[in-house]
Amino acid sequence: MSQVVGVAGASFTPVFLATQHSFFHTGRPPYHIKGSHLIVIIIFYRDPTAFFLNLANNKEWNPSYLTLFCLNPHLNTTSVIVQPVVQRSEYILLLQPLDRAGHQPIIAYTSLPTSTRAQLGVWSTEKFKTRQTLFPYRLKNFGGRVLKIPVSCYDEPYLYYGKDCECGGGNPDALQVIGDKYNFTYEITLIDTVTWGVKENGTWNGMLGDMMYNKKDIVISSMRLNMDRFSDFDYTYPYWRYSFAVLLRAPPPVPRWRSILYPFSTLLWCLILASTLAVASLLSCLLHYFHRLSDPIDITLKVVSGLLGQAMNDSRVREFSWARVWLIFWWVAVDILAAAYMSNLVSVLTVPVYPHRIQTLEELAASDIM
Repeated sequence: MSQVVGVAGASFTPVFLATQHSFFHTGRPPYHIKGSHLIVIIIFYRDPTAFFLNLANNKEWNPSYLTLFCLNPHLNTTSVIVQPVVQRSEYILLLQPLDRAGHQPIIAYTSLPTSTRAQLGVWSTEKFKTRQTLFPYRLKNFGGRVLKIPVSCYDEPYLYYGKDCECGGGNPDALQVIGDKYNFTYEITLIDTVTWGVKENGTWNGMLGDMMYNKKDIVISSMRLNMDRFSDFDYTYPYWRYSFAVLLRAPPPVPRWRSILYPFSTLLWCLILASTLAVASLLSCLLHYFHRLSDPIDITLKVVSGLLGQAMNDSRVREFSWARVWLIFWWVAVDILAAAYMSNLVSVLTVPVYPHRIQTLEELAASDIM
């Protein structure tokens, strides 16, 4: 076994030992039992089927490199290597001594799609020098196997009925290309109901049920991943996802006469009105308090005239220097507002203005459309 570890390139990595009892009763991090950065070696003398059946409940178990070392030359290891939990691994190596008179050479096996237990040869350090020779990629040739595929041909554009009423689409086309490379073909079986697969009362229906109970090999329809499906089936990496859109008819432009209001928002118009009233009221109160000048309507009109860009000729206000400074700051502020208003007014007169459109699902739910 030390030779296997050395050839695999794992002689300088940490080693974790565990018995069957300690493995199931001691918590282990996921990187001890899954991934391509470690090699798991299982040594056994008696039939380990019960161990693998218990191990199948561990959803994290998925080491890329798995070595099975059988010490019993008389044990039927074919039933061991076909265990689903063993077949999860991408690379499988089975070592078993051969019962011969005088010596017991160790035979190396792997598992291929065309042969459950394919012999690699007699173990020797000269023959197995690298990890590639020790763990050959076992899924590159399916030997012309015919995959049985249940489909519900209503999954455009990936599955749909063609001109000859045959189920075609993007998924069968992709599977044909993959089959040409890995030497397999497929046979599509249409299911009666348009059901992808739902678990009801512990029993699967639809395409997943057909694969679970009728010995079908693979499902090529796109379907949403949930916990029930994830726990009972293996998925490929997702290559496409659904998206949802809400389409609404574009509203007509708002009336053109309202364009005079669009350069500023409602909040800004309210602030301008409040500021104008505050400046006029405070100025009237100060002039009355300090100089007994009481004409609030006239003073308010003078302040508003500055907002409208009109001249303010009032000798009474010019007599007080602090009032002139007060109005100078007001004129500067309203000049800036006027420039901003005229600039925005040109833009809204050039491009039609539309009402606010629904942009989010929250706005859709708050509208009166639903």
